[in-house]
Amino acid sequence: MLIKKTYINISLLFISLLVIIILLEVIIRFFSNEAGIFSKPDKVLGSVLIPGARYRQSAEGFSQGKINSKGLRDVEHDYTKSPKAYRILIIGDSFTEALQVALDSTYFRRLSRLFNGNQLNASYEIVAMGRSGMGTLEEMLWYINEGRKYHPDLVLCAFYIGNDFRDNSYELTTGMRGRVFKPFLTQNGRIDTSFVATNSFRIHSAMIPFLRLSWLSTFILRKIKLIRVNKQLNIHKEVDFSDDLSIFKKNYTEPWRQAVQTTRRILTMFNAEVQKDNARFIVVGIPDSYQIYGAIPYYQYHSMPIDLDINKPDSLLEGMAAISGFSYFSLFQCFREAFECNNIYCYGFGKMLGTGHWNERGHALAAQCLKSVLQRYLP
Repeated sequence: MLIKKTYINISLLFISLLVIIILLEVIIRFFSNEAGIFSKPDKVLGSVLIPGARYRQSAEGFSQGKINSKGLRDVEHDYTKSPKAYRILIIGDSFTEALQVALDSTYFRRLSRLFNGNQLNASYEIVAMGRSGMGTLEEMLWYINEGRKYHPDLVLCAFYIGNDFRDNSYELTTGMRGRVFKPFLTQNGRIDTSFVATNSFRIHSAMIPFLRLSWLSTFILRKIKLIRVNKQLNIHKEVDFSDDLSIFKKNYTEPWRQAVQTTRRILTMFNAEVQKDNARFIVVGIPDSYQIYGAIPYYQYHSMPIDLDINKPDSLLEGMAAISGFSYFSLFQCFREAFECNNIYCYGFGKMLGTGHWNERGHALAAQCLKSVLQRYLP
């Protein structure tokens, strides 16, 4: 009798927990500002967007929608190109993924409208592949495995000055973020994908079906991540200078010198891959908000490094382009003039205006700047 009663109590407890979980799942789906996960681990790139997955983002700005059938945050594009269309492929990180604004407000969709107006059959087709956290190596690997299927005439690599040099360095990236799921180019030119063999990657991959099914689990994981980020901000709130901004120093430490060298090698390889397809390779430098506005608003700087040169990253990339044979141009002057002449804040939202990602004004300005530059390369 006692055993039977124990079984009944355990069953009731289990049923109660299940009911609570189901109710919480329903509540999260109705009232949460975030959707379920829309990215998954990938053995080549570390992470990719899930084709057909729905997204909703409100941590910075706002957007919601659906990843297209080929895993891009863009409208649908066939691999087959229209015979009369000139196809531009834009590859980048979170500034190109652009989850902070609606899809139609992104710089690549605006650029498409600037080139094509209201034409039903676009003369210039722009395909955008952006994913948060991408480094230049992942962007090149995506092009090799997927991007060239679109048969582009021009490939534009949107290079974010704020962290793309660091993202190409294993030492700097793991030093700042700990273990990461992404490939790196080693000093001997080999692509290191050892992250695939880690237990963390295997476990994360195995959990994806469950995480896609349960918004509650995703909600909990996001809250844990937010707590960790806030904890880090509290620990470093007296820090005078972000490690990522070391790219603006006149004199680099050895890890930063290696990061610059690795970036040069990757861009040279990337250019060679694009040239195999008889396409033009262009790198565009997306400025960091620090270059435009100076000190980040939510930091209180007690001292500033004196060996800063905000033009140095662009100068480095211009030199790489000259040696390796690709084209480079920077959006820095365009954004700086917009701020100095019209006091336009193109980065940030609300209380965080002046930092973070582009707002709608930033995307509109980027589209205008890109159009004026790209016109010299287009037929």
